[in-house]
Amino acid sequence: MTGQGYDPEFLGAPIAPPVEPAAGDRLDYTHFSLSLNPERRLAWWVAWHIDGDRLIPGDAISRSGIRFRPDPRVPVTSQTLDAVYSDNRLDRGHVARRADLLWGPLEEARTANSDSFFFTNITPQMDDFNQERLGGSWGQLEAAILSEEGLAPRRLTLFGGPALLPDDPPYRDLVRVP
Repeated sequence: MTGQGYDPEFLGAPIAPPVEPAAGDRLDYTHFSLSLNPERRLAWWVAWHIDGDRLIPGDAISRSGIRFRPDPRVPVTSQTLDAVYSDNRLDRGHVARRADLLWGPLEEARTANSDSFFFTNITPQMDDFNQERLGGSWGQLEAAILSEEGLAPRRLTLFGGPALLPDDPPYRDLVRVP
């Protein structure tokens, strides 16, 4: 968590991050920032950058051995943790995709890789929605973003997050699933 978070000037023109409907806690990570909804224990929004010209392939930086974990800057009671994801088809879905964040000098990209595994950047997603290999719409969208030909200079700013609705169903008395 040593790198710069979302930079409104990344594309050369100011682009402000989203504004959440209620006060949230903004957290900065390497190549992304987010605003946490402490009541829902999920992000309101996540804002991240991709520098396609300095992108390191996802398989060149291992995710092996990196565990999903709570962010120590936030009370664990304000984060959705492992108990939600065990023994079901819910994936720990990265909002800012791990592979999108792997750019810059190698150590910086490794830090971004690690930062992406904080539960603050994770939202419950059904496996067949999240995973590209299962035909998941979210996974296919993520893969398509950088597959576009002719993106020059291949610098992108993205915003994402769960749709947090008042009637989201409760799950295991732990979270309301968006």
